[in-house]
Order: sequence, then C-alpha cells, then structure tokens
Amino acid sequence: MTYKVHNGTGPGASYILSPISHESSGYRKLAQMGNTCLMNSFSIHGLQPGTYYWSVQTIDNAFAGSSFPSEQSFTIGLTSTAGNDLSHKHFTLCPNPAGQGTCISWKDPFNGERGIYRLMDTDGKLVLEGNMEPGQDEWLDTGRLPAGLYILEFRYVSAIHREKLVIR
Repeated sequence: MTYKVHNGTGPGASYILSPISHESSGYRKLAQMGNTCLMNSFSIHGLQPGTYYWSVQTIDNAFAGSSFPSEQSFTIGLTSTAGNDLSHKHFTLCPNPAGQGTCISWKDPFNGERGIYRLMDTDGKLVLEGNMEPGQDEWLDTGRLPAGLYILEFRYVSAIHREKLVIR
C-alpha cells in the first residue's frame, strides 16, 4: 500500500502536488505508486509563507485509489532559510535497496525548473538517464540490472545531489 499526498494554496486546489486522480471519486489517472512510495510519512520543503490545504489518498497494490478524505490545512509564517542546494528541496528515492524498481520523487515549489537524473554503476558507466519535471514521480525499472551498488545523480540548475542505490 502506498499513499498520494496532494496540496495547494486554496481549498480543492492542487497547484503544488497534483493528485493525478479524480478528486471526488479517487479514480487514478495513472497506475503507479503514490508520491510517498513505500513510506508512511511525507515532507514538503521550501513552501512560501501562507495557508496550504492537503489530503492523502490510499493506493492499493493494484494501484486503485481511495476517495480523498476532507482536506486539512496548515499555515506557514515568515521564516528565513539560507542556501540554494537540493537539501532544501524534497528529494526521495524508495525503495532502497531496490528489487524490480525504485521511485524518484522530487518536489521544487520555487521555479518549476526541470531536473536530470543519471544512474551509474561503480565504474561510472551510465546505466539509465532521464528528465523530471517538479512534482513528477519517476519509476526506474531496475529489474534487468545486475545486483550491486549504483550511484543516482540528480542535477538541478547548478546543484547536484547524489545518492547510493543498492539493487538486489
């Protein structure tokens, strides 16, 4: 079971994280895991001050979604943050270790710039690569790759984020 979080700046709005589902029935428009992958917690970083509305959909193993419960809200006051690297943005890779695949999830509420991912083996040989739009979840099919250690490199404007990925 996975979960799909959606939120926006107004009731019923999904400007930041789209549900990719019909919001009243829960019908899934894409058959894939939710943006929490296999985790049961979720964080959104870099939100500007304001009030945000959110809800969570349960997605079963056949990728069927539940209806969304009533929206909740939270408010962020004025804060100060420093830095401009990917640690201030939301980036997850799960599951890790991976078997048949892993999900890359990246949220960038600042300016909507595209990111590029590259999966390399320990010799630096490129195995997979692709582009990601902010808020997009990308499923990497690792089922045909040999077991071992890989490096996932994610580039965003001038920042680079690297994570180890173990494939069983």
